[in-house]
Amino acid sequence: MGLRGGVALLLPGVIAACGGPNSELEARAANIETALRDRQAQLDALDRKVAAARHELDIEQCRAAAAQLDAEVSLDRAECLRLRAEFGQCVADNEARRAKGTSWGCILGLGAAVMTGGAAAPMVATGCGAGYVVGRGRAGRCPANPECSIDPVAIKPRVLSRHQLSTWPTCAP
Repeated sequence: MGLRGGVALLLPGVIAACGGPNSELEARAANIETALRDRQAQLDALDRKVAAARHELDIEQCRAAAAQLDAEVSLDRAECLRLRAEFGQCVADNEARRAKGTSWGCILGLGAAVMTGGAAAPMVATGCGAGYVVGRGRAGRCPANPECSIDPVAIKPRVLSRHQLSTWPTCAP
């Protein structure tokens, strides 16, 4: 019924209780009724503003949640790239150690062959092989090649699962 309807029902009773129609009393009652209608219109306008603000808040919260999920996808992707880079660095370091060991072994074998006037020519191959073995022995143990994905399409389901969501948030414009 609202505030206005309740007052409209009470006013005839108040006027009758005060001794009948009175133009001053009726004018005051009309002013009160007008003021109540104005207040109700203001309340209705505020309710519409609050509803619009709540709707905007819901949209912004949705956008924030989607941005957080996007950031997690990016972090997972970056972590995978970091693991792959560490693996590649380990493999490259090991290859460099083997190459350096082989080079030094070949140089030493060649030096021995030169110093013996060619009599120790087979020492070149032996030196290269020994250098390779020494270089390989100094190589570090690399972790397994990571089996992670950098494809966002493959990462999104895992991120959704961590947040116990089944779909990506879609926010109204």
